[in-house]
Amino acid sequence: MSSTSATPTLDPSTDPQAGPACEKCHAPLKKATVTVCSRCGWYPSLGIFVEIAHDFEAAFNPELTAEERPPAPTHLQVWARLLPWWGWTLIGTVLAIIAVSIGVRLASPTETFRTTWAVSQLVAGAILAFACHATAFFMAASDDSDIGLLDAFVKPLRAWLRHFADLPERFWLTEAACFGLVAALSAALIIGGIPYSKLLDWKIKAPPKQSLMGAVMSQAQKVEGEKKKLEDAVSDFAGQAGDGALAGDVQTKPAERKNSDCLIIGVLLNPQGGIHQFVLATDVNGRLVYAGKVTAKIPPEEEPQLVAQLKAIQTPKPFVNAPDGAIWLKPQFTCLVSYTKQNAQGRLAELKFEEMRGELKLPW
Repeated sequence: MSSTSATPTLDPSTDPQAGPACEKCHAPLKKATVTVCSRCGWYPSLGIFVEIAHDFEAAFNPELTAEERPPAPTHLQVWARLLPWWGWTLIGTVLAIIAVSIGVRLASPTETFRTTWAVSQLVAGAILAFACHATAFFMAASDDSDIGLLDAFVKPLRAWLRHFADLPERFWLTEAACFGLVAALSAALIIGGIPYSKLLDWKIKAPPKQSLMGAVMSQAQKVEGEKKKLEDAVSDFAGQAGDGALAGDVQTKPAERKNSDCLIIGVLLNPQGGIHQFVLATDVNGRLVYAGKVTAKIPPEEEPQLVAQLKAIQTPKPFVNAPDGAIWLKPQFTCLVSYTKQNAQGRLAELKFEEMRGELKLPW
C-alpha cells in the first residue's frame, strides 16, 4: 500500500534559497538591504506601512518583475483619484439633496404638502447654513486676531478660505454648510410653491400720516372742552350729500383714484356680527372732519379678533360730528382708503377700502 505526500510549498520569506522576501505580502526583494517593500509598503525596521508611489517606482526601476509592478488602475480608480474623498462626498451630498427635491416636486400628493415641505426645507437649510457660517467665523477669528466681527458680513468668504485650506480637517463643518445651503436653494428653485407674501408679512401695519395724527390731537383737545350736544352736532350735517358721489360732481370720465389715511370713528355690523362698514374721519388743513362710510374688507381669519377689539373701545358719542346710526369708537384704529374726489367739507367720493393701518398711541 503506497502513500502519497504533497510536495511542500516553501514560503519565500522563510526559505533561504528563495532569496529575501517581504514578511507581509511575501513579494521577493531584489536586495537584502532593501528596507521597504515596493509592493505593499511594509517598513520592517519601523513596523509600519508607508505610502509607495507605484508609478514613480515603476518608471525608475525598470528591473522590477511583473509581480513587483503594481496592477494597472481601473477607470473607476482613475476617476476616483481626480478628487480627494471629501470632494466626492460633497458632490454626493449635493446630488442627493437635488434628487430628493426633484422627487418632492414631481410626487407631491397635494399642493399643501409641497408648500409645507418647501417652507420647512428652506427654513431648516437657511438656519443650518447660517449656524455653520457663524461657527467657521469664530474658529477663524480665534486663530487670527486680524479678523473682526464685521468680516462675518463684509468679507464672508475670508473665514471659509482659511477653513478650506485645512481640509479635510473639520470636514464635518463643510459638509453641514453645504447641506444647509443646497437644501435652501433647492427648496426655492426646485420644489417651489413657497408663499413669499405670507412669509414676509409680519402683520406690521404702516403708521398713519403725521397730518392725521395732528388732526386727531387737535380734535381731542377740542372735544375735551366742548359742551355741544350730540343732537346739535348731527344737525350741522343736515342737507349734506349721502355717502355716494358728491352733490354737484359730474364725472365725464373715470377719475384718478387717490389714497388717504382715515381715522375709524364708528363701525356698522352685519346681521352675522361681522364688520359691514367703517365710519371714517380725515384731516382737512389740520382739522378732523367726517369723510364718509366705506365697506370693509377684512380677512376672515382676522375679523373676529378685530370685532372684539372694536367693541372694547365703544363710546357713547362720535369723536367727530357724523350722521347717527353706528357704533361709535374711541380714536384708536386707522385705515387706508382710496377715493376719486374730496369736496370742501372733506367728504370723500367713491370710497374703497385698501388696508388697515397702525393703531394710534394717544397720551390718554
